[in-house]
Amino acid sequence: MYELLKCIDFSKRRDNPAKDHLKKLFIEWLNRKYPNVNTVETYFTDAIFIGNNPSLGLDILEVISDEDEGRTDYHRALVKHFESKGYDSVTAHAKAKVYLTRLDQLKEFLDEYEKNKK
Repeated sequence: MYELLKCIDFSKRRDNPAKDHLKKLFIEWLNRKYPNVNTVETYFTDAIFIGNNPSLGLDILEVISDEDEGRTDYHRALVKHFESKGYDSVTAHAKAKVYLTRLDQLKEFLDEYEKNKK
């Protein structure tokens, strides 16, 4: 499950064809599903923030697969991360909610993608 994510080496910042492929597919899906979104590249960056930030101590596949528990752990890690960057608690929680929503959208895309592949 989530084969598009499994093949990404998140330690590679550049020259990452698997990440570029996921980004392309996700942005196309966002444009169809949420046509009012005009910052689709930011949505992708926010959605994979967990993968690009191993200092959070969480694995993107585990968080997506663990449903509620994974989301709770990710939210907690995001709040801690943003507070360590100097954001107050209210702002840290708000930013964490946005990033979690983007991850939810990525999961929605991946679920639809895999369902349609069958």
